Amino acid sequence: MTQENQSFKLVNDAFPNIGRSILLFWGHPDFHEFMEGLQQEKGGRTRAGFPPDVLKALFDLTSEHDETFPELAPQATGIWALRSKVGAFQAPW
Repeated sequence: MTQENQSFKLVNDAFPNIGRSILLFWGHPDFHEFMEGLQQEKGGRTRAGFPPDVLKALFDLTSEHDETFPELAPQATGIWALRSKVGAFQAPW
């Protein structure tokens, strides 16, 4: 990921501190923990949430990270892990 990435630029322009942290965690095993933490309330503080375009950009960056570093992507567990073994569900009709 480069700083020219459109999703990164959108997040960084709106939230420079988050942009710096994304660059710091990019390619690091704790990337997902950081990204998930952005969406959770901590310490009893209520968060206002992200604007929809920034939230989508964060999801896009997470997807790009998973594609670039598949060994760091979270592995599906439980019933969700079956999909990769069995294939997508096909309705019988």
